[in-house]
Amino acid sequence: MYDLEDYEDKEDTLTFKYNGITERLEKKSDSLWHSLETGIDYDVKKLTEKADNKEID
Repeated sequence: MYDLEDYEDKEDTLTFKYNGITERLEKKSDSLWHSLETGIDYDVKKLTEKADNKEID
């Protein structure tokens, strides 16, 4: 299960931390942000795999 630990909502970015992973999204230009806005489920497992492989900026 993925528990949201913290988040910060700024004008251009949304930063959130879950299960020790910090994710920063640029609003309107990021596919995950678009998914969140439209209510479409996003594969969090894919994000976790990217974090494990250190592919997240």
